[in-house]
Amino acid sequence: MLASLALRAVVLLLAMLGRTAYASCFAEQQGGDGAFGEQIQRDARGAIVAIQASLAAQTAAATIHTQWSRAQRFAMLLDAFEVVGDLEQAQRAYANGIAALTPADGLALRHRLELRHLALLADRGQIASALEQYERVAGGVAEDAPYRICMLIDRGYLRYRNGIIGAAAADLIRAHDLAASLNSDRWRIDAGNALSMVYSRAGFHDEAAALADEALRFYQRSGSKSMLAEAYFVRGDVSLHQDDFAAAEPDFVKARDLSDEVAQTVNAMYAQQRLCRTLVGLRRTLEARVTCADAYLRATAIGDAESAKLVLGAKGALELSMGRFRDALALLDRALAPDGLDMAKHLRAQIHRDRSLVREELGDAAGALRDKQVYVAWLDEERAARTADQMAVLRVKLETAVMDKQLAGARDAAAAARAEASRQSLLRNATVVLAMVVIAAVLLTSWLWRRRNATESARRAAEESLTAVSRLTGGIAHDFNN
Repeated sequence: MLASLALRAVVLLLAMLGRTAYASCFAEQQGGDGAFGEQIQRDARGAIVAIQASLAAQTAAATIHTQWSRAQRFAMLLDAFEVVGDLEQAQRAYANGIAALTPADGLALRHRLELRHLALLADRGQIASALEQYERVAGGVAEDAPYRICMLIDRGYLRYRNGIIGAAAADLIRAHDLAASLNSDRWRIDAGNALSMVYSRAGFHDEAAALADEALRFYQRSGSKSMLAEAYFVRGDVSLHQDDFAAAEPDFVKARDLSDEVAQTVNAMYAQQRLCRTLVGLRRTLEARVTCADAYLRATAIGDAESAKLVLGAKGALELSMGRFRDALALLDRALAPDGLDMAKHLRAQIHRDRSLVREELGDAAGALRDKQVYVAWLDEERAARTADQMAVLRVKLETAVMDKQLAGARDAAAAARAEASRQSLLRNATVVLAMVVIAAVLLTSWLWRRRNATESARRAAEESLTAVSRLTGGIAHDFNN
């Protein structure tokens, strides 16, 4: 019984952790990072060396490497450090980039630096404060800004991680539709990936699976290993939300292996973290121990304290399911240590639930009661929130459908108006042409009439002249004969 409860409790333990919108979104929507951007996708560590050399060269001689400003190259450096999982260096690159900004760089580059920095802040476990700051900065992104898609994807994902499901769905549906209207399949799929997580959380599993499958098909054709890894990860997450551990496992394995192949350190860590939880759910104890230990090392190596704590929680649930209560308590205590880390409320509640079970087994009734009270309070909130989340998502979907219908109607009306204007213009033009033809016909008829009269007059004159000549020659001939 305890094993079953512990395994079920950990089902949602890692469900809200994942990745933000791919960093290259901001770069692409702002004109691209050229050769450096391509190298980041292909060889992030090599790109770090090249960008740093470029910055050093410009410091020595201002005429070298002037294609991109110093601030933009620091933004590239931030992206590259994120890819390799060095979040501390990524934050340093952000600070240097902000310091290097000049008026010539413009607001777009400032937004790129600030919004990527805040997304990374969430990856380091400060999800509540990251969202609060993100909301403030995102308010300054214009409706027609090319990188608004990127902002909506990141903000939607941060709202999702903070449990604000309706607002998350609104952002991601807008991003999805905006990308579709721009014929940008790459970012439509990226928004759909994040949206599938929201749909899973809200219980719309069919819609979530459809989006995840579409992303997988798209990236299987693209040849991008990093994005194919992302697609496998998301599809595994959809299965995980439905407790389908058998379907989730191969997807997480592929996501981890592909991420490792292209040195996507952070993404590989998240995939391994999910695989840890999946193996616990499958009760494959030995594999789960090895995988969870590796996931913990990966999380601590990149400084992701929240992920590390959640892996500790999963390991604690594993020990609980095996009846190793003291080992389980030690792990769960570490996961719940009061260190000021922003952990999503539902994740913390799940760990409290497991610890209440452990404390009961160890005879600590008072401690078990305290943990159980935390869990029950969250459970009451969750039951109400679940319905609210579903209603919020349905409301967003309905509003979007209505808006799409209104926009379609407006487009149809505009098209009809243009067609009518074109018809009226054609009629006006036809009328003008007809009038010109009539005028030309009248003028031609008049000219022909005058020409005919002139010809007739000339003919009569010629005949009269011939008659006169005949008379004259006839008279001469008569006189000659006489």
